[in-house]
Amino acid sequence: MLTQGEFLRLLQEQEGRLYRIAMAITGSDADAWDALQDAVEAAVRSLPELQGGADAFPSWIRRIVVKHP
Repeated sequence: MLTQGEFLRLLQEQEGRLYRIAMAITGSDADAWDALQDAVEAAVRSLPELQGGADAFPSWIRRIVVKHP
């Protein structure tokens, strides 16, 4: 399982890409940031389910963003 520091580092690395995905889905800057916040909260709750650690994180977090617009 990722540590809190690893999670935050990986999340920061993906932030731009995640924002662009959320923006494409919502069409609004404010809604995109709200969707990202919801997705990050869902990711924190689902972190124990992440398999593959840091290598799997980018695709895992993108799937969560797509499911929580």
